[in-house]
Amino acid sequence: MIVPEKRRLYGRRKGRSMGPYKNTLMTTLLPTLRLPLAGASSTDLACNVVTSDRSGAESRPVGKSEAEGLNSQPFISQSLETQPKLLQRQISDQIDRAALGVAPDQPLVLEIGFGAGEHLAGLAQRHPKGLFIGAEIFENGIAALLSTIQRLDISNIRIHDNDARALMDHLAPGIFDHIYLLFPDPWPKSRHVTRRFLCRDTLTVIQNLLKTGGFFTMASDHPEMIDWMIDQMSQHGDGFSGVPVETPPADWVSTRYETKAIREGRACFYMPYQKK
Repeated sequence: MIVPEKRRLYGRRKGRSMGPYKNTLMTTLLPTLRLPLAGASSTDLACNVVTSDRSGAESRPVGKSEAEGLNSQPFISQSLETQPKLLQRQISDQIDRAALGVAPDQPLVLEIGFGAGEHLAGLAQRHPKGLFIGAEIFENGIAALLSTIQRLDISNIRIHDNDARALMDHLAPGIFDHIYLLFPDPWPKSRHVTRRFLCRDTLTVIQNLLKTGGFFTMASDHPEMIDWMIDQMSQHGDGFSGVPVETPPADWVSTRYETKAIREGRACFYMPYQKK
């Protein structure tokens, strides 16, 4: 497996100050739910994070004091601007279903950017025999999911609190039944288009991580982002089949962002694509 050069990740790391309860969950519960990426050093997972809001306005890079708090686990790291550029190199170990303790007939699901975790937690409750992995960098959203996990005693969720691409680098091909990318930041400004998560490279990785017949489901309420998603899937070739619809797919769990968009009159489109 090739670990690519250091990437830059755009998105908010922190929001409003959290209370003592959620801060405690971040230091006690989160470490027990992180994925221990065997064979991956801290630099393998490194990325630069530039904070932003959904309007596409750039804020500031994450500083050293903020990044240091993420390095308490050997498999989680935030690179600093002063860190040397990483070279491409081979990593032999890959996480497969056996390493995660998931049988071939049990669902294994990844949600990229789970927000506050409503969708991920809802699916995990409906399918207690499956394993649901969520990748998110926004600490307030992670804390919200941790609170839900604690309150509802959910035991089949694992969290990657870093760049989803770094996690995907260390996963075996054909591992997932379903991958979700729901209401990602549209980065509407033309000069920020390259910051969008969905692109040719990530789509190639997503296709590789899905089993044949598995699903890659996207959703958005932003017209330009919807067009972008459709265009990216069209350019990718015939590896997937599917069409955008205005009705949520079966087994759907609504999120607070989706509910707000509908309440404010924005049309949501859902894009369930199946790997051929």
